[in-house]
Amino acid sequence: RSRGTLGGSATLFPKVDVRETDSEIVVTANVPGIDPNDVDIEVGDDYISLSGKIEKESKDASDGKVYRYEREYGEFRRDFALPARVDKDAIVAKAKNGVLTVTLPKVDSEKKKKVKVEVE
Repeated sequence: RSRGTLGGSATLFPKVDVRETDSEIVVTANVPGIDPNDVDIEVGDDYISLSGKIEKESKDASDGKVYRYEREYGEFRRDFALPARVDKDAIVAKAKNGVLTVTLPKVDSEKKKKVKVEVE
């Protein structure tokens, strides 16, 4: 499952990459202008959810005329199915320069193991 809108528009926000390695799943999201503390991350048995709210700046009439309002605001939520079970106690979320990276280590039983074929 993957859905998400901002302010009721059809634009998906935030833009997200989900990738998997042998040992972990990494979710990277562009969240420019959002305080990382205002992003809620929820992880279930088979999903991750990113949600939050961007407040619209309020300007009074004395600030002059507004000719264009393109910046997005409102509530957002993105849900993604996880391709493997993860260790919920070892999840790490970091934010840097408007990019949120959530690293979800796989549980040992889900980690891929390469098997070498022996030649007889």
